[in-house]
Amino acid sequence: MLNFHQLARLSDHELERFDILDIHLACAFLLPGSEKIDSAACHKMVDVLLVQAKPYIENAAAKGKKVAPDDTEAKNRIRTMIDCAYRAAGIELTQTRIPDGRKGGLGDYFLHGALYGNGATWATIPILYLTMGRRLGCPLKLVETWEPHRRHLFCRWDDPNGERFNIVVGSAGVGFPPDDYFRQLGLTAEAEKQGLFLKSKTPKEELATFLTVRAHLCHELGRLRDSVDAFAWAAGLSPENEFLMNTVKARYGDWLDDIKKREPPGFPKVWVNVLQRRYPPALPLKMEMDIIDLEATDNMLRDPDSEKRFWRPLREGRAGRITTPSDLVVQSDPNQVNVTLLYPKGAQGV
Repeated sequence: MLNFHQLARLSDHELERFDILDIHLACAFLLPGSEKIDSAACHKMVDVLLVQAKPYIENAAAKGKKVAPDDTEAKNRIRTMIDCAYRAAGIELTQTRIPDGRKGGLGDYFLHGALYGNGATWATIPILYLTMGRRLGCPLKLVETWEPHRRHLFCRWDDPNGERFNIVVGSAGVGFPPDDYFRQLGLTAEAEKQGLFLKSKTPKEELATFLTVRAHLCHELGRLRDSVDAFAWAAGLSPENEFLMNTVKARYGDWLDDIKKREPPGFPKVWVNVLQRRYPPALPLKMEMDIIDLEATDNMLRDPDSEKRFWRPLREGRAGRITTPSDLVVQSDPNQVNVTLLYPKGAQGV
């Protein structure tokens, strides 16, 4: 399975060479349960669905049968493709959201759950049809909108030289609502602009969207550090998306609050030196330095040896009996974070 770090440094043109399924699953890298994702099996399932669907799609196109008066050949193709996926594999939208009282699992957020799990969700069903449609040569794009209290993904047929229509799959089947339909559901003009909603996404923006899904799952699982990291990658890939940057700051604040609760009084000052950028250059360097600061602090607080030697005595008021570091100097590059302990002048660590 691909690692999303490899993909995040590619251009839009380079990303277009990858199957969208691989890009999507790459964003599950190292999450709990990701080792069980069989990407080859996912590809095989999609291929099987397409083999079964192609004759019906071609037949529907040849007959020109219309379900609705304004149906076109393109809409017929999409209807038939989605209908075949349901009839052949029973894949349908079973959850519009993760049920209250239950944390989402990996299969609720990533496509293997729709192909081999308990059914598709709002996060996975658009990716299935995006994957199938592109393999059939359909000019499909990923689009995002905002409904009260949640984001929502859907596909769009977006031919630069032809048709453009939205594709939404729900419990009642497939529909082709206009953009104004989503605006009537509560999407304001300001939010539409700030969050790049109702915009056909570029390959980088698609990757950023999948990383946002990763970040939301991490946040639900209480993995604050991983949530901030994923949001930072996403914001760096889609710097015009003000919603993403604001969310990075909000999740960073959650993580900072957690760190401060665990810091002992007199914790050393942290100095960060970024030797080479970790995140895409569009992410502000100050934000990257703040994230690395917290990462180094988190590492030191979780280190059993440092807890025994420094932090526990500080918490217990025994600081006068030991020499604790006065500063932590952090050297960061994309692969690692190195921390050097500095002690007060004339003192040595124990």
